[in-house]
Amino acid sequence: MGALASTMVRKMQKNAAPAQLSGHSGNNSEEAGSEILQGSRFCIQAVSFEEVKSFEDFHIVVKGLCIDRELPDDVRMRYYNLCSDKKQYLHDGLPESLYHMLVVGIILELVSLADKIMNCKLVTTKEEFERWDNSLKAFKLLGMNVDFLRDRMHALRASVLESEGAVDIMKYVEEKKQHAFVENEVTKTASKLKELKGSAKKLEGVMGPLKQIAEKF
Repeated sequence: MGALASTMVRKMQKNAAPAQLSGHSGNNSEEAGSEILQGSRFCIQAVSFEEVKSFEDFHIVVKGLCIDRELPDDVRMRYYNLCSDKKQYLHDGLPESLYHMLVVGIILELVSLADKIMNCKLVTTKEEFERWDNSLKAFKLLGMNVDFLRDRMHALRASVLESEGAVDIMKYVEEKKQHAFVENEVTKTASKLKELKGSAKKLEGVMGPLKQIAEKF
């Protein structure tokens, strides 16, 4: 389980969501259209994801508090794309008692993890896949809808492992070719060496009498 997700599980029951404003004056239409700033957050009425037609319509709302401004725009865009894949807010299943800044942390880590999964390469190790899967399991335990990411990760892992097998086979074929080439060179060298030894013996036979003649002078 990821460190952040583990911490969140422990803190779920300890942290209460920030108090919401109550007793607004004015009629219902004014309340529905108003956005009451609270630091970097504001109160807003959540809409169903079916009503979200574009990124401009997409707001991350936790117990009536919009936390858009707690997230960088690029992270919010990537989270919007993830939600669009499932056509729902992935954080809808989180408990209402969860502190809103923990939700921010969950989304940040989830988006980062999703990027790693999407950009995984053949060199991605089994250990990395296991760490990602453990983090996704933790997010699911918290209530995030991440099953589709786990399915995607499992498919990618199978593809990577299959590719690793293909690479190993190719390496074996190449090594076998290289081994055959070396053995052939050894055979040729041994044959040449045998030929040279034969020539050396012939020369010794010729040089013996010549040596005796030369020593007389």
